[in-house]
Order: sequence, then C-alpha cells, then structure tokens
Amino acid sequence: MQSIGALESRTAGATARLDVLEAAAGSGLAQRVAALEASLKAAADRSAVDAAADRAAAAQADALDARLAAFDSELKKLQDGLAATERSVDERLGARLGIIETDIGALQHTDRRPEKFFLAALQLRDVVRTASPFTREVA
Repeated sequence: MQSIGALESRTAGATARLDVLEAAAGSGLAQRVAALEASLKAAADRSAVDAAADRAAAAQADALDARLAAFDSELKKLQDGLAATERSVDERLGARLGIIETDIGALQHTDRRPEKFFLAALQLRDVVRTASPFTREVA
C-alpha cells in the first residue's frame, strides 16, 4: 500500500507540474502560434509581391529581347546596304581609274617639243626686251 500511496503522490506531483507547465506554456504558446501565423502571412505576401516583380522583370526582359532582335535586323540591313554601296563604289572607281590611266598613258607619249620651242621663244623675247643688264651680250 505504501507503494501505491507513493505512486499516487508522485502521479499527483507530476500532474501538478504538467498543469503548471501547460498554464505557463499555454499563454506563450498562443502568442507563438499567432506570431508564426503572422510570419507565414508576411512571407506569403512577400511571395506574391516577388512573383509580381518576377513577372514584371520577365516582361521587361522580353521587351528588351524584342528590341534587340529589331536592332539586329536593322543592323543586318545596314551592313548589307553598306556592302552593296562599297561594291558599287569599287566598280565605278575601277572604271574611272582605268579611263584616267589610259589618258595619262596617252599624255606621256605626247610630243612636247613644239611646246618647249614656244616657251623658249617667249623667254628669249622677254630677255630681248629687258636686255639692259646684258647689253654687252646682246651687242
């Protein structure tokens, strides 16, 4: 009987301790649960905001990709036009350069003796008109 009485007193002591712990933890537990629920709600709100920001960033990235694709297209057109213009200029300049080389070749083979004789005659005429420093040579 003593052991049953001791067991009952221990059980009563343990029950009293559990009641005290539950009472102490009960008020703190409700606060903790409320704080945890508030934290979860804030995380859910941030997640929704982050998802909206992610969608906006994705839309901006898509718009930028579209603009870059358009820029690449315009750049390709410009490069093609530049290449065509360069070929055209090369062809035209090549043809004109050929004509100029032909003309220079013809001018190089021109006889310049009549022009030289005429220039010598003009210089001689000028010397004869102004012969005062060379009167002895002219005489």
